[in-house]
Amino acid sequence: MPFVYVNDQLRKADLGLIIDHTQSDLSAPIIQQMKPNRSDYFLIKPKHSTFYGDNLNKLLQEFNTKAVIVKSGGGNICVLFMANDAYMPRKM
Repeated sequence: MPFVYVNDQLRKADLGLIIDHTQSDLSAPIIQQMKPNRSDYFLIKPKHSTFYGDNLNKLLQEFNTKAVIVKSGGGNICVLFMANDAYMPRKM
């Protein structure tokens, strides 16, 4: 099963910079377990939903995706928008 990591821009489009920015003594053990592997995909999202303005739709189409699992480390409104957009039918 492919894993696709999606992150806000945070004015940083480099995964290493994002990890450095979010890591603290408290969060480091969790972030190190959750960070993408070389075989995973990493996308930067420009808006609240990762389905708006990036390549996620194309990537999911290439995988012939029938379902997605949405998980967040932040648990905020962006997850709601993303889950809603994943549910809505669209032409890819």
